[in-house]
Amino acid sequence: MRALYICCLIGALMAALTSRADAVSLSNKQGTVIEVDILQVETERIEIRMANGQELWFDRALLSDESNALVDAQTNAEKGLFADINTLLAIPLLGDNHLWDDTPVSVAERLGWPRESQTEKQSSFRSYPNPEYRILECRPYSAALYGENGKAQRLSIVFANKGDFTFSYAPTDREIEAMEDAIEADVERIRAKLTEQLGEPDKQ
Repeated sequence: MRALYICCLIGALMAALTSRADAVSLSNKQGTVIEVDILQVETERIEIRMANGQELWFDRALLSDESNALVDAQTNAEKGLFADINTLLAIPLLGDNHLWDDTPVSVAERLGWPRESQTEKQSSFRSYPNPEYRILECRPYSAALYGENGKAQRLSIVFANKGDFTFSYAPTDREIEAMEDAIEADVERIRAKLTEQLGEPDKQ
């Protein structure tokens, strides 16, 4: 139950802090209006997703002044979100506010996690950090990133757990208690850090 609780909190964090904004209405200089999702913003162009799912780059010079102002306002509102998340996690996970459209290679390069495997459609990157490495103020014993079809898909971060503890051939009560205390301490630290950002989770 503790592990499930932490996974739900981490999932809520990623959903809350890497989700895209709702569709917006943009118009060109001729007054034609379309509903789009804004994926990326550059000085001279924006990447958009049309209602039919098509993704394309659009020249900002063709947008109306009002739409360009809307794009700028949305960009300014989102600035700093990903930096706050990186600070919270204590790793450079995000390069912008949208993680799941990044290539797994670019995410792994930011994190410094080496490639573990590669197929035509899937890839994985895994790190076994040194004992001083911290995520959410806790030591991760392993951290992995999985990609599919050129996009980052999921993360796996293993904190204190039974498999990474050293026991005697016949584990003593003290060893078992030490393991349980370490797991409980990580749970409490992670819970405190995430609820500080997200608030207490709702019970389902």
